[in-house]
Amino acid sequence: MTLKLLFIGIGIMVLLSYMSLTGSLFNILAEIIKTPMLLVYLSAIGLGLSSGVLAYTSLVKSSGPVVAVAVATLRKVVTVLLSYFVFPKPFTFIHCCSALLVLSGILISSRPRPSLPGRVKSSLSDLEDNAGDDARGGVNSELEEGEEQEQEQDWESAQFPYSKDQLLLSRSLSMSGTM
Repeated sequence: MTLKLLFIGIGIMVLLSYMSLTGSLFNILAEIIKTPMLLVYLSAIGLGLSSGVLAYTSLVKSSGPVVAVAVATLRKVVTVLLSYFVFPKPFTFIHCCSALLVLSGILISSRPRPSLPGRVKSSLSDLEDNAGDDARGGVNSELEEGEEQEQEQDWESAQFPYSKDQLLLSRSLSMSGTM
């Protein structure tokens, strides 16, 4: 906490020094004396921005960076949509096409990917549970010899749009975090 206060103090000193060298500090002080509500408005803006940063930081710590990015992106989308209601403007054909392209891109990227038969992962926590497994192949390295043969038969009888090698590569890339 004291390190944060030190950085804040240094930032204030640098800002005040720069403003006094450029002469804008005196203009701001004269404007605040003339219009005292300006100080209230500036304080409200500062408190709003700092509480937004604090909320975002708390969201990252509690829910993780993926959820925080999703919330931040959703906030931007809602802001754009609200701007059409609050400040009416024409919604043209090109806007409609653009919205459909963005929506279709989101839907395509969020579709479920094929997984190995019998090894469906229902959530990220299932993958994290297996993170400490053997590096040779995760869960598959613990299979008994009979289970491996049974799994080979499952592969041969299953109808997938992807080959076994493609699915294994996809699984190993997703388990290693590079996908």
